[in-house]
Amino acid sequence: MRYVYVFKGKIHEVGEAISSLFPRGETFADSLSGKWVELSEEQVAFMDANPGASAKEWFDMELAPVVPPEPPTPPDPNTDIFDGVYSVNGMFEFLEGVMIGCNVPPDKITDTEGGGDD
Repeated sequence: MRYVYVFKGKIHEVGEAISSLFPRGETFADSLSGKWVELSEEQVAFMDANPGASAKEWFDMELAPVVPPEPPTPPDPNTDIFDGVYSVNGMFEFLEGVMIGCNVPPDKITDTEGGGDD
């Protein structure tokens, strides 16, 4: 006979029945609170048949449904970071706070500082 227990949400297989001095429980929640819960033969068979399942799934003898991941949101070229380069309205590109590119035609750039070449 196999002795398989759930304790603190983890499976423990031991060579013999644990002592009655250890706190015992009946539910998975009991195991989370520090009690030893013995798996039935059916639960052990389910565990053997589903080695990749979690301790909770083995205890409940039910596999959780696999939820497919949501597709990634396409990046907004006007505001999103691309490999460390940040684009502002598609006109200026910054890398770590330093402007590395400007997509504004030279004839459209105006002096906003008011300094000029006087």
